[in-house]
Amino acid sequence: MKAWIMKNRIAVFANGYNRYCTLQALEGMKKIGSEKDFDIDVFVGYAAYNDSADLNKGRAGIYWLPRLENYDGVIVFSGLINDFDVAKKICLDAKEKGIPVVSIGEYVEDIPFVGTNNETGMRALVEHLVNEHKIKRAVYIGGSKEHIDTGIRQRVIEEVFREHGLELKGEDIYYADWVNEHAAAIATRLAASEEGLPDAIICANDVMALAVSGRLIKQGYKLPQAVLVTGFDHIEESEITYPALTTVDQDYYTIGHNACKMLYGIIEGGNVSTRDIVSSSVIIGESCGCFDNNDYDEVRRVYCQSVHTIKRDVEFFERLCRMERNEILKSEGYDDLKNNLTAFYKDNHFIVGPDYYVVLNREYFSDPEPEDRALLKDGYMAKLDVAVAVRDGKTFAGKLKRNELIPGYVKEPGKQNLFYFFPLSSGRYNYGYFAFKGTPVMISENLRVYEFMEKVEQSFMEYRLKMRLDAVNRELKDLYDKDQLTGLYNRFCIDNKALSLYEKSLADDRPMAVMFTDINYMKDINDKFGHSVGDKAIQAVAEAIRASIRHDALAVRYGGDEFIIFSPNTKRSEAEAARLQIESYLVGLYKSGRMPCNVTISCGYVITDPKAGKTLEDYIIEADDVMYHIKRDIHKGD
Repeated sequence: MKAWIMKNRIAVFANGYNRYCTLQALEGMKKIGSEKDFDIDVFVGYAAYNDSADLNKGRAGIYWLPRLENYDGVIVFSGLINDFDVAKKICLDAKEKGIPVVSIGEYVEDIPFVGTNNETGMRALVEHLVNEHKIKRAVYIGGSKEHIDTGIRQRVIEEVFREHGLELKGEDIYYADWVNEHAAAIATRLAASEEGLPDAIICANDVMALAVSGRLIKQGYKLPQAVLVTGFDHIEESEITYPALTTVDQDYYTIGHNACKMLYGIIEGGNVSTRDIVSSSVIIGESCGCFDNNDYDEVRRVYCQSVHTIKRDVEFFERLCRMERNEILKSEGYDDLKNNLTAFYKDNHFIVGPDYYVVLNREYFSDPEPEDRALLKDGYMAKLDVAVAVRDGKTFAGKLKRNELIPGYVKEPGKQNLFYFFPLSSGRYNYGYFAFKGTPVMISENLRVYEFMEKVEQSFMEYRLKMRLDAVNRELKDLYDKDQLTGLYNRFCIDNKALSLYEKSLADDRPMAVMFTDINYMKDINDKFGHSVGDKAIQAVAEAIRASIRHDALAVRYGGDEFIIFSPNTKRSEAEAARLQIESYLVGLYKSGRMPCNVTISCGYVITDPKAGKTLEDYIIEADDVMYHIKRDIHKGD
């Protein structure tokens, strides 16, 4: 049996909408991490029940970024990811690869599990409402109807009510899909109903409870006098708000600690229990009418002392997003985009922290033409490029080696680090990710990483649209500037292109060749072979010119069968060599059979004198006159 080689890192899969629970659990995991000396990589998706399937697929794409084989173990917040099929797949993928895995919150068959006893805290909360506040009628607002936590919390309410001779009626059960706007709408409906508000509104999480309270207060109701409102989760805002929420704490610190302890017990081959249930507990707040706990006043007082700082950080966050958008949209090409973003984050990493990385699909930002489906079909399997790399507050040119997610990162023994990874996507398709190390202001304070992610994605989408518009404008300009038959510039470009070449040659005090070319016997070619061959003759001369002049020269189809070449920094001998090369190329086309007739030209040229004080038009007329005399000599014998 092959010996297990420790990588000293674990992968954690979480949902960003459950920030508070996740951060609490990570603190518990870090306790084990400091003992066992391992890093934690946290892959944060943003699936939501009220978002489209395509958007959720893109938001969950980050879960497929890491190769599980590069980790000692995996922890999945199966109950919080908001898509049990995705959570189950991660767990089973790890198991299939032989990677130890623990599921948190929802049981996956044959996978070690750490959960919370929703019932203990919920039962205590409902009994408190019934026994202490004598409620008779309650409305329950659950999350999504099929979610296991929604069902458990509803069942406990029904059981406690029955035990006290009460009933939770079917018409008093609602499902808001964990969305605060939906919960607020239910509150409005209840207030406007014939029955009026119930004695209590019991919500399946704090976010919905806060939305209900906010909506009713806005409508003029005094809480908790008008109705008792309770939540579940004990998030930070539940203590700061007034009235502070009566809620349930699931003790995610212990859940995270125990899950990590279980995982490392499995990794080390110990005889450990693979099932652990952590009890929840009721937190009595003010929203149920209990005002005995003065601690909430202190919590609010401390919060108020930091309001100015929080407001300043939010304003800076908004300004940072606007500034980043400007840097993205002013970019001309992918390399310029990288340079602009790197320079920007060199001086603006307060919010994102001293270690910040942006990794992108280079092709997606280089080629505006293909649809997302064609360019991004490989997702995170595609080759990715480090667009921004900031370490310890200093930018550097990072490159990803095989199996790397953070460029150049090597774990130091005895030093634990935590990295957060977030997806960048266009609908269902992922084109990159960004990552923080540690817990920067973006994560630790009340700033929404989701909003940051959305703003970055919006800016990148605008950049892609700008690329497409630029490409369309170039095509339109080519249609305006280019001759459709030959692909050479048309005579309208003399003013905006040839003139600038001439002015530069004057400024550099260097000569420029002006070569006027005309096809001989063009009428005879059209009469004898037809106008289609005549067009081919014009195309052949254009091809010969392109093949014979330098890259810095400008070739123009002046009209009909006439061409002008403007060749900067060109001596008479070089102009003569170009003329001979054009004639030789045309002979080759005839001898190779590509042309049914021998096409010849008359080419007259002049070399400009920077000190002569002449205009470009003067030299064009002179070159035309030289060409005319050459052509006249050719036709003398006709």
